[in-house]
This record gives sequence, C-alpha cells and structure tokens, in this order.
Amino acid sequence: MQGVYAWWVEDVTLSVSYGNGAVNFEGASFLPPKAIVFGNTIHYGPDADPSRDCNLRHHEAHHVLQYRRLGPLFIPIYVVVSIFTGYRDHPMEESAREHAAAQCP
Repeated sequence: MQGVYAWWVEDVTLSVSYGNGAVNFEGASFLPPKAIVFGNTIHYGPDADPSRDCNLRHHEAHHVLQYRRLGPLFIPIYVVVSIFTGYRDHPMEESAREHAAAQCP
C-alpha cells in the first residue's frame, strides 16, 4: 500500500507517505534536521529530502528493521550504547550506513 497525504500545520506542509515498509512523515519544523525513527515510522525533518537522498532513505529504513527486531528495547539499547560509543561509532549507525552504502550508487 502506498499513498501520499499532505496538510498545513502552522504554515508548514507536513506530508505522510506509506511505503518501504514504514510510514514516512516529512517536512514538519518540530522534527530533527534529518530524520528519526520510532517503530515503523520515519520522521523526516524540514531539511531532509528522502525522495532525492538515497542514503538517508535507506539508512532510516535500516533503522526500521532494527526497531522491528528489538521492539520496545530499541530506544533504551540505542541510548545506553550511545553513551559509550557516541553517534559516529554507534554499531546501529554503522550498520545503517553500511546498508545504505550497499543500496545506493
């Protein structure tokens, strides 16, 4: 199932699309600059363009797969590991970067 819906929220166009195994939210100013995953949803920030950024799209889709495997433990595990590794060296981030690199030219 795939579709796109958009509406105005305080002068911001927020669009929602279904596809790639996740619900995608795009364009709201309250979102992070790039993207964040919560369960089967990818929340793209106002500075992100997943339709043109293959790496970002596949990186976040990989986080959705990680979330599906770990369920509600994803966020606590991510946070605890990041305390010791930081963002750049986080194993979940490295895995997502490798997945995106393999999918995108």
